[in-house]
Amino acid sequence: MRIIFELTQKCNMRCKYCFAEKNSLEYISLEDIERVCEEVSAQSKIDYVTFTGGESLLYSDLDKAIQIAQKYTNHILLLTNGLLLNNEKIISFLSKYGVEVQVSLDSVVSNYHDIVRGNKDIIISNILKLRNSTSLTIGIVCVISSMNTKEIPKLISFCKANSLSLDFELIDIDKANDLSLECLSDREISEMLENLSPWGEREQNILKYKLFKILFSKKNFKPSKCFGCRNTVLIRSNGIVSSCFHNTKLQFGNLKNSSIILNAMQKMKKIYEVDCFSYSCLGSFF
Repeated sequence: MRIIFELTQKCNMRCKYCFAEKNSLEYISLEDIERVCEEVSAQSKIDYVTFTGGESLLYSDLDKAIQIAQKYTNHILLLTNGLLLNNEKIISFLSKYGVEVQVSLDSVVSNYHDIVRGNKDIIISNILKLRNSTSLTIGIVCVISSMNTKEIPKLISFCKANSLSLDFELIDIDKANDLSLECLSDREISEMLENLSPWGEREQNILKYKLFKILFSKKNFKPSKCFGCRNTVLIRSNGIVSSCFHNTKLQFGNLKNSSIILNAMQKMKKIYEVDCFSYSCLGSFF
C-alpha cells in the first residue's frame, strides 16, 4: 500500500498544464498525517509515502511530516519543481532523512521547460547541487508533450551523466491544445518511441515502455482493470480521501469522518473494473 499526501496546492510556479489551485490556503495538518499513517498501517504494510503538492517544499512543517512518515516506512518520496532545492536547510533535512527526491524537468537544452514551466537553468543548477552535495536518490520526471519529444535523448544523456534516475509521463491535456500528443503525426510518434527505447530497455521501465507502444499503436486502447487505485490512499489538501487524482468517483469522503480510512480501504478492495483510463494513469500508477 502507498500513501500520497497532497500537502498543499500552493505553488511558486505557474506551469501551463497544471491542475492545482495555486492560491488555495488549504493544507494537511501534521495530526492528520500521523492519523492516516497509523490507520493505514493497522490494515496493511505501507510500502512508501509520497509527499506532493502544489509545491511540497512550501509546506512549512515538511521536516516534521517526514519524521512522522519515517515511523511507518523507510521509503519516502518527495515530488518537487526543484526551485527551492538551493536552500541549505532543505538540503540538510532531506539528506538527514534519506528522502528520495523527484524533480519535474521537461527539457535540458531547448527553452521548452522555460516556456511551459519556467526557471530551467535555476532548477538544473539546483539538481546538480543536490547531486554533488548528497548521496540521495534523485530522479527527473519529464512530461512528454508534442513539443519536447526531441529532448528525450538529451534528458536520457543528462541523467546518465549525473547519476539521476529518469521517468517519463504523457501529458494529459485537451486535444485542441498545441501541447497535446494528438498533434503528433505517425512519423513523429515513431520517432518519439525510438528516442525512448534506451530508457525503455532498462528493467524498471520495460512494462511502462510497452504500454506506451500499445497506447500509440491502438488509439482507443483502454485497459478494463485498474490495479493502481486498489493500493493507493490519496489524501488531498482539503482532506478528501481518494485513490486517484483524476477520477472523482473514487473519492470516499473527508478526514472529518473518524472512520473514513477504514471505510476507504474496504471500498478500494472492491474496485476491479474502471472506464476512466487516460494518459495520466501512466504517470500515477506506473
